[in-house]
Amino acid sequence: MIETTIKNFFNLPGVVGLGIILIQEQPKSYLCLKEQAVQWQVKEFLNHNFIRNIIKNPDAFDVFEFPIHTNYVYTYKVSSQVTLLVLTSMGLAAIKTIANLQLKTVLKKDVEQTIAIFQKLAKEFPLVRAIAQPISQTFPHVCDGNQSLSLKQKEKITVLELLNALNHLSKFTSTYMGRKSTIKYWDSTRPKQIECLAYFQMDENAEFIFTGNDAEIVNQMQHYWIRKWTSIFLRKTALILPNLPEMVAQKCLSDREKFLVFPLQVDNTESQTPVTV
Repeated sequence: MIETTIKNFFNLPGVVGLGIILIQEQPKSYLCLKEQAVQWQVKEFLNHNFIRNIIKNPDAFDVFEFPIHTNYVYTYKVSSQVTLLVLTSMGLAAIKTIANLQLKTVLKKDVEQTIAIFQKLAKEFPLVRAIAQPISQTFPHVCDGNQSLSLKQKEKITVLELLNALNHLSKFTSTYMGRKSTIKYWDSTRPKQIECLAYFQMDENAEFIFTGNDAEIVNQMQHYWIRKWTSIFLRKTALILPNLPEMVAQKCLSDREKFLVFPLQVDNTESQTPVTV
């Protein structure tokens, strides 16, 4: 019954990939793909970036979705050691419902049999281990041009203007990663014990709120710490969406907003708190 259910689901229109990730001492994944329907960039992303991040933070992917190229990726936690991964050609509400309420329910009935079936079915990526590849510490082509006028500008910056730029960045990110994940990334990458950042809080809509006087003028130190925060935030979100920093620079922020919140140079200093999606 389990094998039939898996094959029937895989043959649904719009489903182009299906697999499981095993969270264990030696992590593995078994993934079936419809070869002609999946671009090589998506295969590489699943193989190296996304699966690795699930292995690092399995609890964060209980129910998770986001777009990648022309596809959508959905994950569902089957057990403490097994995560189901579904790849579709578009965002399909019906597929999400079937995967979460029907397929996951069937797979949970016999996890060992589920693993054995995927081991047999998987051909494209028969074995994927959690390989920690080096992540680029710079964002290519996103800090050129108008960024050169940044710190040389002497005009005053109000907290309100800074807040609006941060919210533009946060809203753009949440359209790709979801509000819940965006909030967790901001919280987890926040530099610790920095008093001026304590006034910047986030609501349930992934929007920043300022608990002080937003008409105040931002000083140089405050501006530095905001940029440091966004640099860590963008670098960490790039583990999930490698092209997000470039999209932010090209499609999200105006020249003025880049001056306000975009890092001139990516800081190599890590956040003190591990990021969970």
